[in-house]
Amino acid sequence: MKKTKSFLLIFCLILPCALLLTESVLYSQNSLYLNNQWIVQKRMMSLVVMGADEYLLTRIPLSQNRLNLGSYFGNQEVVFREPQLLDQIEFKIKVEDQSYLDFTYNRNELGYSGLRFSRQRELPSISFESAANGKFNKTSSIRCNELSAGWHNISILNQSQGLRIQIDGSSFLVSEAPSLALGHIAFRSGPTGAEVDEIILRPHQGRPVPISFRNSKNWLNTFAFNLFLLIIIGSLISKFSQGAFLINSRKALFQWVMISFAAFFCAGAWFCFDYGYYSQRTPVDLGITKPLFPERTDLRYFSVELVRFKIFANWYKLSGGKTISQNGVAQRGYPMSRIYKGPIFCNNPKDDCIQKMPPVDSQINNKNEKLYRILFVGSSQAIGSGAEKLEDSFFVRIHRYLSVALFSKYRLESINASISSFTSTDLLKEYQVHYIEQKPDLVIINLSNNDTSSIQFLATMEEFLKLNQFLGANTLLVEEANDYERSTGLFKKAFSQRLMANHQVLRRLAKQYNIMSLPLHEFINKPENYNKGPLWWDIVHLTTLGQELTSDWLAPQILKVLRSRPPRMRKS
Repeated sequence: MKKTKSFLLIFCLILPCALLLTESVLYSQNSLYLNNQWIVQKRMMSLVVMGADEYLLTRIPLSQNRLNLGSYFGNQEVVFREPQLLDQIEFKIKVEDQSYLDFTYNRNELGYSGLRFSRQRELPSISFESAANGKFNKTSSIRCNELSAGWHNISILNQSQGLRIQIDGSSFLVSEAPSLALGHIAFRSGPTGAEVDEIILRPHQGRPVPISFRNSKNWLNTFAFNLFLLIIIGSLISKFSQGAFLINSRKALFQWVMISFAAFFCAGAWFCFDYGYYSQRTPVDLGITKPLFPERTDLRYFSVELVRFKIFANWYKLSGGKTISQNGVAQRGYPMSRIYKGPIFCNNPKDDCIQKMPPVDSQINNKNEKLYRILFVGSSQAIGSGAEKLEDSFFVRIHRYLSVALFSKYRLESINASISSFTSTDLLKEYQVHYIEQKPDLVIINLSNNDTSSIQFLATMEEFLKLNQFLGANTLLVEEANDYERSTGLFKKAFSQRLMANHQVLRRLAKQYNIMSLPLHEFINKPENYNKGPLWWDIVHLTTLGQELTSDWLAPQILKVLRSRPPRMRKS
């Protein structure tokens, strides 16, 4: 009887500690990877977008158990995995200044419909219907009160005349918006982000379904493991100090009370610090994702965040929880073979472009023919980062356009020598070592973003141009584009001015060497383009729609340059 009372007393003492510890462990592992109800669209792109792995695998996007669409460079989009047939949906949103939130619905392989709640004057609140690549087919204004800072309650209800939208109790009808029908739902933010919380799905049939961003997976096992762990630790301390495992004296009882208090205080202090502050901080380096996807070589393996993650991940694993793995990422449907650098080689118009170095002329022993060969040089934007698949990149789309235009007279080979994160100096070395022997007719250089010194950029680009003159190759300069929405405040002073200075370098060299410098940045940032649909995944990487607009603008101008001189006679 006495032992039973001792057990009950111990249980009552450590129960609050075990509960708090369980919440701390579960919160430490909360991520969209573990949640697995939502698909991270950036991570679905076959051409690597910065921050995509981190948004999927780290807990910052779900810090404080809310969906943060602004972390890791903003413009995030998540799609609910299960298609829904809804009569109504409710959720809370918080839209940052100069940003917006798109709620999209009826998503399928053909496209989707959506509602935009905006705090950006240039992109007002609208209802829209989009193609699968995000291009707006139809838009109409939403006449609602201007969103203020802070949280807002949104309700969207099917009605026979359209959708009834309620914002903080004030409702209005959007007759132009298609009704909620069977399909996936999704949320996407603008560049500075938005948050979503307290989603309630009200299906056509059945009970309301609340959607939580709190981690409750493996809760019971984690709680049992922590309870058992605390009992073992307390018993061992009691045994070594009192000579008994359980409570058999007032002194032993006092010791258990102190152990429980200390454990509760430590767990509570950590949870408050983690929940209120640390979990919202972006790590300086991303050691969590690097061992899984070592595509970036500029990151350190060791960090405080990595140590924290490993401790709690192993803790969670011991209690039966799942941890991050490459196999787990693949099972969730994300591409494992992704492209972040060249060479990419496009040959015949009907053949797929491939990741390989093409043969040089000396290795080909067939008949002579007139063959244009163009070479693209740049960093991640030029490789096509942000395209869903290689065929969607503006490089491949330009190759297809030019191949068709030249088909009756000439054949075309296109090579993309771009490498993500590289500067002009790095790329010049790559060009000299690996690509000079390709003897291109035209070299298209799309740079500006990664070069921090305009003086060095000028010197390197001059070397490029002099080398191409020596090789007998034309050069076409492209002023690398950035997202104008982010070019405000301190960011504009620290970054955009540097970008503009590098653009001036390109224009100066174009005039000096009598070549063209194409203002891609100026073109893509025209208001009419931003009203066509989402163009950016971040400040520098274009969506599939952005890739399409870029190729449609660049390709005719490249064709003019190609036709200005005949191709070389090559063996093919």
